Amino acid sequence: MFYRQFFEKLDGYKDVADGLMFTDSFEGIVGNPPDGLPVSLDNKMAMIHVDGNGFGKMVEWLGAEEFEKQMLGHHPALLKAILDWFRDGDERFCLRTDAGQMACRFETLLWGGDDIDLVMPSWLAFAFAEGFFNHAANWTFRKQGEADRQVSHTMAVIICDRKTPIRLARGLAQRSVEIAKEATGRANCVTFDIFEGIAPPDDGLAQHRARLYGLDRPADPGAGPLADLVLAAQLALPAADLGQLRLKIQGFKDGKDGPRLPRSKIYAVLQDVRRDCGGKFASQEASARAHEQMDTYFRRTTGASGLFKDFRLPLVPTPDDLALKFERRCAAARIKAPLPSKRSLALEFALATQFWDYADPFDGDLQPFCLPPA
Repeated sequence: MFYRQFFEKLDGYKDVADGLMFTDSFEGIVGNPPDGLPVSLDNKMAMIHVDGNGFGKMVEWLGAEEFEKQMLGHHPALLKAILDWFRDGDERFCLRTDAGQMACRFETLLWGGDDIDLVMPSWLAFAFAEGFFNHAANWTFRKQGEADRQVSHTMAVIICDRKTPIRLARGLAQRSVEIAKEATGRANCVTFDIFEGIAPPDDGLAQHRARLYGLDRPADPGAGPLADLVLAAQLALPAADLGQLRLKIQGFKDGKDGPRLPRSKIYAVLQDVRRDCGGKFASQEASARAHEQMDTYFRRTTGASGLFKDFRLPLVPTPDDLALKFERRCAAARIKAPLPSKRSLALEFALATQFWDYADPFDGDLQPFCLPPA
């Protein structure tokens, strides 16, 4: 058993894996889902890939032996926190077996130095991501006589059907991380991609995103790939803001801390944008149309204007050199840049509808395994 082997040589961790059971299949991970689960999450698993940023430079700074020693202060504690989250949870975290035992809905495919691959139910993915980055925010590396340093991580969450071949899901997650690293300058961030069918599209992640978000990808051999990167940067969510984003989605739903914004209204706006702007959610025209629609809605329902600005989602800043390179390439090819360097309001709404049910699947009754640093 991986967990027992991992912990048995570490002081203070020897009994972490005692008594733990795990489901024996990906179908078991999502089997017999908890009551009250949104229908859209049923039968879906989350393939999560995490890749560290700056670990190589940290090894150069500390030396391999010292780096490994200091990592032992972080990695085992992270895995223990994750396992305790599942162990102490209810039917959302565990599946009751025929023998009446509770098996954790969790699988570790890879637990490396800076690479991690995990599988869990779709309904835990957002809370997991929030907990992971909260935990990693406390990872500090020290060298005498010099300022402390930290590392960052890029995470990809692929939500897919339980029968999706894991090789395909894993490949998509790894590709998502590769693109996000290049697009955001290796920022501390996470991306979510949700696939409804058993078999994800076979023409690649970038083409799937272009279709989903209405990106009119230029045929120019230089501008096309750059457009993919700019869109990837706009889809990335900053790690430090995941808790804020979860609360924002809750606010969309219940209106406790401001005007309520029903998902049906968001869908109506997106339908208008699709009709009037060709479904190009990332375009400036789509953003203007969404502004107009939302301002009209809030003036009618609250008597105030401009309230849609309260619903902006957190954004990873696009590196200036990437945005400038993209705009220059489009100008050189004599084509109009198909998307702005900042996220349009229409794209924000399209993105919000993607993880609407995932950010808060149990109406505020699901906490990450690690809370933010004080």
